Amino acid sequence: MNNTIRVGIVNADADITAGRKLVLESTGRITLVLDEQKPEDLLDKFENYLIDVLLVDQRLRGMSGVELCERLTKIKIEQGVETRLLVTAAFGSPRLTFDALVAGANAVVTQDQGPKTLIETLVSLNSLKQQQDFEELKELVSNLDIDTKEDPVVQVLLESFDEFEKKLFAEIVSGNSIASVSAANEVAGYRIRKIMQRAMDQLKIATLEQLQLRLIQSGEDLGKN
Repeated sequence: MNNTIRVGIVNADADITAGRKLVLESTGRITLVLDEQKPEDLLDKFENYLIDVLLVDQRLRGMSGVELCERLTKIKIEQGVETRLLVTAAFGSPRLTFDALVAGANAVVTQDQGPKTLIETLVSLNSLKQQQDFEELKELVSNLDIDTKEDPVVQVLLESFDEFEKKLFAEIVSGNSIASVSAANEVAGYRIRKIMQRAMDQLKIATLEQLQLRLIQSGEDLGKN
């Protein structure tokens, strides 16, 4: 079985990309399959690449990494692309984390966290184990003083669930894996995946992180159900 992780990098600095390639490929598990400096060129061909995780630097030419993630996420939704997005930055901030996750990134790693954290996060994203903690996201939104307001689309979605479906949905949103929720509730994993996909399709989003933040901003707190 081939466990190689196919990684792409979008970074305006060729030296940083070269150094990052050495670090990533030294693991023996990661292969760099894309090195792009111009985000526009990536947008034109994104759906044709086979990339497991794409590293998007925040400082690009012509647009920010967050803006690129937003545009890539639209392509992911339209074309069914499953590439995970990891934003990299020299310096982090709560605002950057929030904006990146809302735009469709799955995580943010900063330079001061070091190469070990970058690799661990990348591997975790590829295995689909990397998830944002619901309570931590609530705290992030609160600390940024982002107002919550009713979201009619979220309300319609929740009203479409029966009580059992809503329970399963809430457990996934709070950060539990499909496997653990499936075992605890004695329900097939495919049924949970269908519930989550229905939510993604109705809200026109691509990631669990976007879903979590959409619920928090709507004032719907399902994390403790």
